[in-house]
Amino acid sequence: MNYRDLFVGLDVQVPLLDGRQVTYVNLDNAASTPSLRHVADCVQNFLGYYSSVHRGMGFKSQVSTHAYEQARIPMICRGGLWAGWFTSI
Repeated sequence: MNYRDLFVGLDVQVPLLDGRQVTYVNLDNAASTPSLRHVADCVQNFLGYYSSVHRGMGFKSQVSTHAYEQARIPMICRGGLWAGWFTSI
């Protein structure tokens, strides 16, 4: 398996001062880690339903709120943390 295929944007060509184009090398993953392709696909599929979270009564707002709440649960529990003890933003 080629792990580079799991990420978006690792094959982007960028210009050098001398005019050549080279494949970008990301040296600062702490600030700007490339997105996983699966995550980017999920976000793209959800964008049509995106709306205010915890602020509206419309259908899209309710869908967004539900998706947000469901996404928080595995993130809190994955590290062995209990939802009642920690706040996830």
